[in-house]
Amino acid sequence: MSDGLPGTVTAKALLGTLGLPAGPVRPPLRPADRLTTDGLRAAYDGLTTA
Repeated sequence: MSDGLPGTVTAKALLGTLGLPAGPVRPPLRPADRLTTDGLRAAYDGLTTA
């Protein structure tokens, strides 16, 4: 969320990379781009391996 994206967008993007059902965000929100999604996953992986 530090990139200015709403929590819904970031949560759904991360859940999607984990293979969990989150569904798409509803308009007017737009899904996170690939760079943001990859960054979220990297941060998550860093927390889970620490």
